[in-house]
Amino acid sequence: MTLVSMVCARCSTSRNTRRWPMVVFFRLLDLAAINSYKIFKAHNPDSTIVRRIYTFNLALGLMRENLNYRATIASLPKEIKVFLEKYKPPAEPIPPSQSRACVLCGKRKNNRTSTTCCQCGNHVCKNHSTKTVQCNSCVQPESDDQEYFEDV
Repeated sequence: MTLVSMVCARCSTSRNTRRWPMVVFFRLLDLAAINSYKIFKAHNPDSTIVRRIYTFNLALGLMRENLNYRATIASLPKEIKVFLEKYKPPAEPIPPSQSRACVLCGKRKNNRTSTTCCQCGNHVCKNHSTKTVQCNSCVQPESDDQEYFEDV
């Protein structure tokens, strides 16, 4: 019995199967785990992590991307959803589109809109804005300059 066989006998990834390609695959996984642990120990001689924990962390690291993807699938059985809950990416808060009264109409007209001016950010209705979504007070200064030059 070789040293690798003895190490694999203590902690192995193999499962009972009758398909020989799976046996070969599990054996390759065992060899890859042993080799990566040896490389890890060569680069980190002060590390006190045991091979069993290292192999477990290696397996989780290799599965993490798939677990994150599976956690986003809504049509999974309840037991699997509960298990994958810790791998679900944090939900990003979606800011609600706030509709407010038009700044130029005032509150008395009760003209609520969610369209904002691209320059000042004020809420403006369709009557007080152009197609480029600018309120009339932001567009107004340009027309004042033109009138000044026409008078001179």
